[in-house]
Amino acid sequence: MIELVDNAGATPEMIFRPGELAYYADYPVEFVEDNILSCARAAGGQDSLSVTKQQADALKELAKYNRVGIESGHGCGKSTLFSWAGLWFVMTRYNPFGFKIKVPCIAPTFHQLYDVLWPEFKTWLPQSRLYPLFETRNEEIYLTGMKDSAFIRARSPKEPDNLQGFHAPHLLWICDEAFGIINDQCWEMIEGSATQADNKILFGGQHTVVMGYCHDAFHKDKADWRTLRFDSRESPICSPAFGERIARRYGKNSDVYRVRVLGQEPKGNPDAFIQMTTAEMAKSRSVVPMGALRMGLDCARFGDDLTVLTIAQGLHVFPQEILERSDTYDLYDLVVRNVRKYRKQTGYGGSIDCRIDATGGYGAGVYDMLLRNTEDHITPIAIDFGGAGNQEYADIVSAMWGSLREQIGELQLPDCDFLMEEIGTRRYELDKHGRTKIEPKSEYKKDYEGSPDRSDSLVLCLYTKTWRKRVWEFCNREVMVDMDIKWYDKKQAQYNLHYAALVMGSDMSVTVLCALWDQRRGYLYVYDGWKTQDPSPIALVPQMAARMHLRDFRMDRIIGNALLFEDKGTRPVVKGINDKLKEARLFEHRVKPATRHDFFGSIVDVGQMWKLKRIFVSKRLEDAMTEFQHWGVDKGEPLPGNSYCEALCMISGELKVVKELSRVLIPEFRDYTKKEKVEALYREIHKPEGGKR
Repeated sequence: MIELVDNAGATPEMIFRPGELAYYADYPVEFVEDNILSCARAAGGQDSLSVTKQQADALKELAKYNRVGIESGHGCGKSTLFSWAGLWFVMTRYNPFGFKIKVPCIAPTFHQLYDVLWPEFKTWLPQSRLYPLFETRNEEIYLTGMKDSAFIRARSPKEPDNLQGFHAPHLLWICDEAFGIINDQCWEMIEGSATQADNKILFGGQHTVVMGYCHDAFHKDKADWRTLRFDSRESPICSPAFGERIARRYGKNSDVYRVRVLGQEPKGNPDAFIQMTTAEMAKSRSVVPMGALRMGLDCARFGDDLTVLTIAQGLHVFPQEILERSDTYDLYDLVVRNVRKYRKQTGYGGSIDCRIDATGGYGAGVYDMLLRNTEDHITPIAIDFGGAGNQEYADIVSAMWGSLREQIGELQLPDCDFLMEEIGTRRYELDKHGRTKIEPKSEYKKDYEGSPDRSDSLVLCLYTKTWRKRVWEFCNREVMVDMDIKWYDKKQAQYNLHYAALVMGSDMSVTVLCALWDQRRGYLYVYDGWKTQDPSPIALVPQMAARMHLRDFRMDRIIGNALLFEDKGTRPVVKGINDKLKEARLFEHRVKPATRHDFFGSIVDVGQMWKLKRIFVSKRLEDAMTEFQHWGVDKGEPLPGNSYCEALCMISGELKVVKELSRVLIPEFRDYTKKEKVEALYREIHKPEGGKR
């Protein structure tokens, strides 16, 4: 090894002797010791710095094999290992011929990517002899003068599009906390890019989820992978006190101990009311905040317990706010400050329910103070944790946890290990009447170190006596795909039916939804949609002409709801739209009334198409997808005001009229709405010709 070069603009030829990089390609441990740790030790006097046995084993496997997976406990230096692996890969593949070297790095959340993994690169690179060779930016590190051909780049898997374009002769995917990446489309893109001889995938994380790509690498796909396990007890950089604390709080037989300390997958605690795997999946889910804000305040004063405030909008739960040793004025200030913060952040202007733990009288003071607050439109609701239950749950605490379990399959929870542990370790039993009873907080505190304050605040925030059921239970974001002009190809026009639905609301807003029906395969592609508060033809028709491609291909039918055709005293809105279309020389296009159809029948038809994955939605239509996914049922009726959903049902009705749906759907009666109406509709639809059965 030679001395560190400190001048900018250095090249690998200046720093490494001939053949040295080729040698290090087969010996990554030596690369890290010679080029990173030795310099860090010399600069900082940290004589104890070294590659652990666990890290060395992983580096050696990565040098030999293209697929390496790691299940790891806490504190084993996994993210540090990944940063070393990225630097080793870029340097040992360096070539003067311009062959590309790419190291994309991903993690489930921005926090894990930019606050955990990315700082490791920025910590070790300046301490290494490699530093003069690289330039660093917020989201990328690259060899000087080779920004697009030799780089390490941070990418979020929230949008699978971000993972496109990473084909290269030398490619290393680094996936931190990879078990939390549950989007199969992301893994398909990663696998699809790793097609050449020197294309590698390195992933690692805590084995919290027992399904998906990473879990399969340790089970049914194990023959294709080199797998390792990092036990926190065996790592010299993890304090023994960590494992002892987890064992004392949760027990050595608990899933928390297995995952966080032993680095093993959870077995699933049969006594847990909500499994940790379910909670972890909610942490990795992406849900758009939508609807009313709601809050839950679990109060504590000057003891060891914490005061926790949870804020949610719709199914999106924001990071929790924590206070220690707080008095009534602190609690009041915490609530008001966050109400104002999230009103500004979300734009929500309505009343906000704030459920307050009034057990023991701790929350009485802040409850009274909030009642006197007339400025922030907060509705305080006192909840006594000793309150009665109902026919299904033994007490109000159990009912609140039951409400959480009903919602958790759709929630996005904050990234907090403490919250995950509390949710996954709360046990239950059945009382003598067969009702569910969550173990009391006093019993939980006997078995675990600390109080479940975070989860108590969460269930307070999300508690609702009648959780509204989703209309389309099989609607999820897996159906969102890229859509481009390929569906508008005139050569395929004979096989496609194009529809557009216009829905006018009571506030005169207009919603437009455009869809294409592929007659050959029986798929519906929702490719565009938008809302406008200006229903005037002067504003609406140019949008329709441009976004619906009215000059490029035929639109089989443009339909409108009843409000468009109502005479408001002058003339219907639709007449102005049609006149403007004619004026724009779009003579063949007219807005016509939607075919009269049973609304409940269309809901069920669309529900079946979601289930059979026969509907695909453009990734551009985030707002529309949010409405589709979160449309609720209240007292047997779908909630009003979801105009995108109404438009989709109108298009479904048109397809039913031309006998397209009968080719791909079967009668299936699900309790989306009023079952008797749906059954009556299907009896009528499937009646043989002539009226005889």
